[in-house]
Order: sequence, then C-alpha cells, then structure tokens
Amino acid sequence: MNKILICLSYFRTARSILPLIKILSKDNSFDVNIFLYRQLGTVIRDYNYQYSDVDLLVDDIKKLDVNIFYNLEPYSESSDYITKSLKKFFLKDDFNYVFFDETNLKITWSSLLISYYFSSNKTIKIGFQEGSPDYQDETFISMSNGLGYMYDYLFLIGDIDVEEALKINKDLKGRCFAIGLPIYDDYKKSYDNKCKKNILLFITSFTKQSGKSSIFKPLEPKHILKSGLLQYANENKSKLLIKEKIKIKSKSLAFKSLESSNVIVSYNDDILFNNLSNIKICIGAPSTLQLLFFFLRIPTIIIKKPYSGRLSKFKNYKYLVDINKIKINKNYIKNLDINYQNNFAKRMIGNFDKESIDIFYYHFKNSFKKKFTPNLLSHYRLLKFLSFKKFIFILFPYLYKKIQYYYFNVIKKI
Repeated sequence: MNKILICLSYFRTARSILPLIKILSKDNSFDVNIFLYRQLGTVIRDYNYQYSDVDLLVDDIKKLDVNIFYNLEPYSESSDYITKSLKKFFLKDDFNYVFFDETNLKITWSSLLISYYFSSNKTIKIGFQEGSPDYQDETFISMSNGLGYMYDYLFLIGDIDVEEALKINKDLKGRCFAIGLPIYDDYKKSYDNKCKKNILLFITSFTKQSGKSSIFKPLEPKHILKSGLLQYANENKSKLLIKEKIKIKSKSLAFKSLESSNVIVSYNDDILFNNLSNIKICIGAPSTLQLLFFFLRIPTIIIKKPYSGRLSKFKNYKYLVDINKIKINKNYIKNLDINYQNNFAKRMIGNFDKESIDIFYYHFKNSFKKKFTPNLLSHYRLLKFLSFKKFIFILFPYLYKKIQYYYFNVIKKI
C-alpha cells in the first residue's frame, strides 16, 4: 500500500485538488493522510466565530476515509510549532509520497520546513501550482526553482506553464506535468449546456473595497456602464452578475450602486458556481477563476492593463480588451470565435480534453521514480533571484527556525 501525506494550507488551492483527494481516499492501494496548516488550521479555533468557506471545505475532508492532523498552533507562522507538530504525529520516513497544495519557497510559509522534515530517501514529494502568476513574477520563478528543495515532481495547470517553467529550470524536464485543475472535472459533470443562457458575468480585479492594495487601477461601476454590458443585459432580458474579488469580507461592495432586480453584486462564490450553466458570456480581469469559463467553453473576454490582474497565460489572447474602448452588443458577442478560444484554452488547461485523475494516475505509475538532489546549477539559479540570506535559509531551513526561536523567546523578552 502507498502511504501518502497531503499537506493543505489554503482554501482555494486545497479546494481545487479536493476531487483528486476524494478519489484517492476510495482507492484501496492508498493510505491517505491529511495535514492541515496555515489558513486551513483555523478550523480548530477555540472561540466564537462565523462559519466560513474554510470550515465547509474541512467538513468535506472529514467525511472522507482519511486520517486528519492539524498544526498544533494554526495561527502561528512560527516554524517551531510546525516542527513540534511534525515530530508529534509523524516519523521522517512514514510516507512514500508527500503532496503540497502550494510550492512557494518562502521560508515563513512553513511548507519548505515540512518538505525538509520528510527528506528520507524513500519519500518522493510532489507539488501543485498555486494560481496563475506572471511568468516573470518571483512566485513563478520560485516555484520553478523549487525542484529538489521543495518537491521532486511538479503538477502545473497547463502546457504553457510547463513550457515557461522549463525555460527557467531545464532540470524540470520529465519532472513537471500539466494536470489542469481537478475541481473543473466536477464542474463539467454538473454543467448543462442546454440551459437558458441568460446571465452576463463580470469579474472584477481588486477594487477599492477589496482589502488589498494593488499595482493595478481598480475597476469601478463607470466601466460597466461605459462598456454597454448593462444596456445589453436590459435589452435582452438577461441578468448581470458582478462577482467582486476580495481579500477581506467587508460590508462594502464597490459595485453596490448598480444593484437592481436584474443586477446581482456579490463576492460569494456559491452564487457564481450555482449558475454556471446559465452564463452566456464572461468578461473580467485575468485570474485563475477565468480559466473555468474557458474550460466550460463559455465565451470569455479578458480585460487588459491597467485595470486588470496579471496577464501571464492570457497575454496573447485575441479577446484581450481595453475596458474603456470595448462596446458590448449583440454583434460583438455573435462575432466571438469560440473555436479559436477552445484551441487557445487547450494550452492553458491540462484537463481541457481529459480528466485530471487520469493524468495523475498515468504519472503516478510511470513518472514518479526517484528523488532529485539539487546540484551547483540548482544553487546558482536560486542565487540569481534570491538574496544571499534567503538562499542560506532555503539550504538550511532549521537555521531559520533557530534564529526565529531566539528572536521571539529571548530578544523580544529583554
């Protein structure tokens, strides 16, 4: 039996691979164990709080035939707590495979410390891509250079991500694969293409009310009014759903002023997902969420800078528009080339034409053969974009742990 540990840190990344976890939990050839830390550790709060999407996700995980372990101190970034948790629950060679829902080399995120703990020669580590950062962004470069430090094999979203990662790190050849987003397979099963398409969807980038600053200009109600989207909805007896992107669930919504009997403004994911089959067209800022509409073959328009998010895989898309110049009307929508869009999507989404679980099993049986040991070239690539201090902490993460412990328990108490 293959004994595996799946380390889950964030709601969105964990949710995207949950269908894969469900299938593995039913496979008698796997003994599945889950370690929850960082954001997903918040479910063991000891005071009254509002039930959230995070809790619902963990409730779903609890229903599975898996063993679940929590970080001893879910709110702490302290590597000391992570190490105590690992030592309490696991031996260093307990698992044949360890999976991570994110692969950032940022030492304060604790994932690297977990990876180093399971450094036994019998343990192969596999990472999943988190989000869709620009390919020149430190997040993507860090992920691509994590081979041997964070993981031995890497699952990316699409073929284009694989190509870009290989440009950064040639050692990834034969070690990184496009798997898509497993949760999309579930959405496809429930998607009804015969439903009435009476919803126009607008997805914002971060707004002034998002709770997060941004290098991009915020989208505002005036952009929807100027684009003709609202007028088109009224003329065609369609509803306009405005999905706001937020980090903090504030009471204030930037597009609240547009709400009416046929305009819905919400940050709630459920409203969107429960109406997927009714969406006629999607227009919005580039994000990982936008990939879902490409996947479901829904006509999709992407807003370009300065009112958008990072373009990454969308930068060469034909329907990349200036929100100040576009005019949505019947002819514009009629002239969208869905065949072009589908061909474009095939490179962005690994499971566009096949299911993620089939891709996973293929590579599990044929690709996950041996660990990767970083060499001098690996170290050189890291030094090219990291400071020397960060580089040393990645090579010796427990040095960081000792310094952190000394800082919090000695210096701050003086």
